Amino acid sequence: MNANYPTKSTGGVADCFFYCAAPKEEVYDELMKIYKNMELPEQVEFILTDNLKNPEWDGYDPELPALIEEGKTNGLNYRMRVVYPKKTNEYVSMVAVGIARNLYHSDFYEKEDPFQFEIIYEKNGMYSIK
Repeated sequence: MNANYPTKSTGGVADCFFYCAAPKEEVYDELMKIYKNMELPEQVEFILTDNLKNPEWDGYDPELPALIEEGKTNGLNYRMRVVYPKKTNEYVSMVAVGIARNLYHSDFYEKEDPFQFEIIYEKNGMYSIK
């Protein structure tokens, strides 16, 4: 599992925006546990950032900055990008939902805490949001 910038390999991509009060290092460690528990293959790559504007890996896309701003407005402070070789963006979005749901069941959240997250992926030239 590569937690750095995704390689140029072909595969599906989905972004998960979520809120968590924990420090980035702790969130990262918890995500690594989740990845192992979900038994995802080594080829699955991810990036976790608490800087919702990271031009090094966004590339130019005129719609994405507006979606990021919307997430920030909704109080979401983390972004996790998942790249899964040889899978569709839609498939990867479902994997990202599973990761987010597992994160909600971690010690970072109380049962009564609302858990907000958004999954964004490209489908047929347009962004879809889950």
